[in-house]
Formats: sequence, C-alpha cells, structure tokens
Amino acid sequence: MFVLRDSKARNPWLNLAIDEAICQYFGRSEFPGLVRLWLGAPAICLGRTDDVHKNTPPELTSDATARKLLWKNRVNLMRRASGGGTVLHGPGNWNYSIFLSLEKFPQVYPVKQSYEVFLGMVTRALKSQATVQQAGQSDLVIGMGDATKKISGNSQFRKFGICAHHGTLLADPGLIDSIARLLPHPPKEPDYRSRRTHSEFLGSLPVDFSIERFFDSLTEQVATFVDQPARSLGKVDTKNIFQLAAKLTKKIYTKRSWILEGRTE
Repeated sequence: MFVLRDSKARNPWLNLAIDEAICQYFGRSEFPGLVRLWLGAPAICLGRTDDVHKNTPPELTSDATARKLLWKNRVNLMRRASGGGTVLHGPGNWNYSIFLSLEKFPQVYPVKQSYEVFLGMVTRALKSQATVQQAGQSDLVIGMGDATKKISGNSQFRKFGICAHHGTLLADPGLIDSIARLLPHPPKEPDYRSRRTHSEFLGSLPVDFSIERFFDSLTEQVATFVDQPARSLGKVDTKNIFQLAAKLTKKIYTKRSWILEGRTE
C-alpha cells in the first residue's frame, strides 16, 4: 500500500487532477490502495454536477480562468470529478484522499456501504484527537443535537477500476468567516443542517490538532484494511503521476467548459 504526503500548496487545478491521475496510473493493475494528504491553494471547488450560478459568487463565474500568474493571489474557481457540494479549499482546510481497488475490494462499490467503510477509517484515525461521528451520507461532525457542527465533507468518484474517496478537515476556525462570505447557502442540504447558516453549521478541530498524527493514524487504518504494510510512493511513480496530472489539468480541469458546466470537450 502506498503513501503520498503532498502538503505543498500547489496549483489548485493540478491538485484535483492528481487524484484522477492516480486512478488512471494504477487502474486495473496490481494495486491494493493509496492514501494521500494534501493542502489546496485558496479555491472554491464545485462538485461534479453543481450549478455554478447557485453555488458561487458572480465575480468568479465571469472570470473562471486558470492563468498561471493569478492562482496564488486570489480565490480561484474549479470543479472536481466527484459529487457532493461546493467547498472552499485553502490554508486551514486539509484534504485527504484514499484509493482502493474495486477488484480487490468490491464492498466499496456500493455508495452507501463505501461511505461506511471510508468514514469508519477516518473516524478511527481522528479518535485520539477528536470525537466525531458520521452525519448525513458523507459528513463528519462534532457535538450533539442542535450543537452538531460539520468539520469534514467527503465525496467519491470511480474510474479505471478504482474508488477514489476524498474529504476535507476544517482545522482553522478562521476559515469559517471566509466560507460564510464567499459561499451562498447551498441549494441542497442534509436534514441535520436545519437551514443553519455556514457560521452556525460549521465547526473546526481542536486548536492542538496534529495533522501529521492524524495522517499517520489514517495510514495505519488503510494499511490494516488492505492487509499490507504502508510505504512511501516511489520517486518514479510520483513523477509519472504528476506528469499525467499536468496533462489532465491542461486537457480538462482548467477548461472553462469543465469549470462552469462540468462538460469535457
């Protein structure tokens, strides 16, 4: 089983493409699994079928570009290959991705069952630092009842014989103000949200939360599941995946037709 620690805040479109590139690179090979930790540059990230006009500020819609000189200096707009709602990436919101072979682990093909498997691993990895539970189909929350706060959203896609599950961890409470300012109330929401605003609905992990400790624990959880020891992804494989991701970025993820409409040309 492979591990990829990738905490550099790189080009946000490339960051999304890396997850698809991993699936394409290892797809239908003797591949048991991989876990990746990554940090996104500031960007609003649409789910695969999200309506851009209902989920983003108008000024971003009118200038949905991926110009190289701009991505470090503004909040960008992008669209991922997985479903789910629109989220804000950036410092203070960590990302993790877990990849499992559908041939080796067919139990993660059904969507509901797969979320139970993946979120079970994430919950156990968080256990020593925070008490969380699953809410809705794909969220992780802290607190109980009316005090329930979302700290993690998750989504999936299945390509090339691999199930890719990725999620966020809201570690910095200061990011909640940015989410409230930049994202409109979602057109669809889980029942447990009860029409609460972003500021009322979102929470963050403890101030002393260690992302490295979490990632080590998550790696152990995935390694136990696939029954293989974890090892770092080799330099050659990493280079090949990043080169493939760069091609996908240019071909799909930076195209206005993809960002605004979810349409590949």
